[in-house]
Amino acid sequence: MPERAELRAWRAPPAVEYVVDFETVSNLDDDFSTFPSMGGLPMIFMIGCGTLQRGVWTSFKHFTVNGLTKDEESRIVDAWLAHVRAHPDAPILHWSRAEKDMYAAARRRHGHPAAWPEELPWRDACVTLFRHLA
Repeated sequence: MPERAELRAWRAPPAVEYVVDFETVSNLDDDFSTFPSMGGLPMIFMIGCGTLQRGVWTSFKHFTVNGLTKDEESRIVDAWLAHVRAHPDAPILHWSRAEKDMYAAARRRHGHPAAWPEELPWRDACVTLFRHLA
């Protein structure tokens, strides 16, 4: 069986690659003042980002809000994007659709900020490695 192109790309690690995980809260902080309409603020409250250089883990940085507010979410996403812009073409490894979907939702919540690119060099480890190997 021929090897898939996606799997071949994993055999030779890029010069730099990021590994990212977003932690979120849901709308559980809703005070029900607008019931039956849903309130609360689903948001990213922490971003963990590891850096691999030629496949070797070299650093980890986390970005955490100081409060559950849109301004704080914006601050940490800005800081994370500034961090990964050090290597703008480096793949951003994530698991399944979670990070891509959470990032897209944050972009919508914040009115599609120009500084937050619509597309990032995402690489889905779940789909590429595990589902293709099964």
